[in-house]
Amino acid sequence: MIDADISRLTHRIKMGRLKERENENGDIISAFQCIKEAWAEIKPLPLTNYSSFGVSNEGNLRNTKNVYAVKIRVNVFSRGIHESVNAIAWKYKILTNFSYLRLDKTGFFLEGLFYDQGREL
Repeated sequence: MIDADISRLTHRIKMGRLKERENENGDIISAFQCIKEAWAEIKPLPLTNYSSFGVSNEGNLRNTKNVYAVKIRVNVFSRGIHESVNAIAWKYKILTNFSYLRLDKTGFFLEGLFYDQGREL
């Protein structure tokens, strides 16, 4: 069963942090800092599918148009690095973390919700 799940990891992503910083004009801009590259499974989710992640989409309607479930193998992380990931770069887009990455039922994968705010690399 694990081998079948691994074969679904068909998207190459960059995991990292989205940090805000001040540019030379004093404007606040967001910059993506890559921590690690990995293979992932990415599936778009309709509005009603958040309950399996324990996340309510009430009050977050502005973020719910382009939400993706992301699954990554646990062994790509050093201990505790997954807690510092708040964004992924995929297909020239930056997807922001909607809920923390957590272990799935098998214990071999981390899964989380990410949403597209229209930011690009």
